[in-house]
Amino acid sequence: MIKKFLIVILLVSTSLFAQNAETIIKKVRNKFNSVESFSAEIVRTVKNNKQTLQGKFYYYKPDFYKIVLPQREIISIADTIWNFEKKRKRIIISQKDENISFFDIRRILFEAVKKFNIKIVESNKSSKDKFVLKLTPKNEQSGQTVFVGVDKNYFVRSVEVTAPGTQKLRFEFKHLILNKVKKSETFKVRILSNWKVINLR
Repeated sequence: MIKKFLIVILLVSTSLFAQNAETIIKKVRNKFNSVESFSAEIVRTVKNNKQTLQGKFYYYKPDFYKIVLPQREIISIADTIWNFEKKRKRIIISQKDENISFFDIRRILFEAVKKFNIKIVESNKSSKDKFVLKLTPKNEQSGQTVFVGVDKNYFVRSVEVTAPGTQKLRFEFKHLILNKVKKSETFKVRILSNWKVINLR
């Protein structure tokens, strides 16, 4: 009886990892594609899970996203990035390139993963992530490792980047609201007359 009970416990404890990483990625992509838009609170944490920054994040299908932070606002519209530096009162406009932004979740899921080996690792007990996908670069010269946390509904809830000699950087998405973002209002670019514009396109 005890032996059977232990076997059941073992099966339950490993059930989260029964699916392979490719299966999880496929389900996460399908979930992401099923959503037209979402908004969330974002929390940045560093070593020892200390919160250092809070803000808002907005996404609208397929390639619009916006990050609102205390001293900075970043808007991605198609292939252009608008970086509003509030303290300096300047806007830097740049073209998207092959380097994928930390917050460009679509490109992480559909493009970046092609350059990484993926496996499922155990989630942090203090987080709500059901799965954590560990992405290690196929190119050994790049030391950057990415962790993508996924909830029980296969929606991305956290992104973490680590590299040798640098501090861990992790963002969590909290209080998700699906399909309520108003595209015309959220992604409207407003340039004040006293702000400097630096166009790098």
